[in-house]
Amino acid sequence: MNASDKKKTRLLNAVARKAALELDTLRQIPEAPEEFEYFYGIMESVFVRNEPVDTESTFYIGVYCMMVPEELIYAAGAVPVRL
Repeated sequence: MNASDKKKTRLLNAVARKAALELDTLRQIPEAPEEFEYFYGIMESVFVRNEPVDTESTFYIGVYCMMVPEELIYAAGAVPVRL
């Protein structure tokens, strides 16, 4: 594994750890509707476990703003693409 691959792996692991912490915080909100569990599952799948997205049968949504919640795009069955 070269230095670039190691750096990428460390970055992905750091993002996964931070996402897992945020997800735990979200799941501890007592008044959260149980429908949010669907979005939590999307967040865990994409940001914590880094599961690949099926690109064969997927729509892409182009976004300009960094504030667009990616988990909503994934929940809609699409893949966000920064423009």
